Amino acid sequence: MDRYTKYDEYKNADIIGIDSKDLQINLEYKDFNKVTNALNRLAAYEDTGLEPDEIKALKEKQVPKEAMVGPIPGYEHYTSMLLYTCPVCHSVLGDNTSGYCRFCGQKLKGESE
Repeated sequence: MDRYTKYDEYKNADIIGIDSKDLQINLEYKDFNKVTNALNRLAAYEDTGLEPDEIKALKEKQVPKEAMVGPIPGYEHYTSMLLYTCPVCHSVLGDNTSGYCRFCGQKLKGESE
């Protein structure tokens, strides 16, 4: 990911290639503060090193999903032997269906949700 910001000596974000003094001269104080706040937010995003689609994927993993349950393949006639799997990566969860999938990080719906 290309960076568009860098931090100045006061730990505020500046646009790479643009002198912030030029912005100060051309903007009112309150408008300059708005620009600084927006640039600080952009810099914080850039600090993650993630692309927008990666952030969306992480956010989607935070939406709890119900674990899938079904018979163990090859043992379908044993109705008491059920297998819980992750709804996203289909990995076997065992009997722990609350919390997060230990393989892909998907949040799972617990009993209380």
